Amino acid sequence: MNASSGVRSLDGGDEYLSIAETAARLRLSPKRVRNLMSAGVLKCGYHFFRTEGIGPRFKWSRIVEWMEGREASPPGNDVARRSLCRVDLSLIPALRDKRNGL
Repeated sequence: MNASSGVRSLDGGDEYLSIAETAARLRLSPKRVRNLMSAGVLKCGYHFFRTEGIGPRFKWSRIVEWMEGREASPPGNDVARRSLCRVDLSLIPALRDKRNGL
């Protein structure tokens, strides 16, 4: 973690930001960032990643590419990338039971 900015860097180079941190850097509201995620403008598995327990984290270099309009089409299979962002509720017993009315 960079002590001066409070921003985490997992590989020593690229920064991974929360929704609030991303919104602050872009001078947007957190709700606007969530709307961009929901609309598919910011793509899970490319612009941001979901990790259980910490919420989505945005890769800042990909956000900069998007802002500057120099973003290439995200690589890889779109179906495979979306699978990174889904939670299989059947694997969580409490949610499975609730959904089945138990």
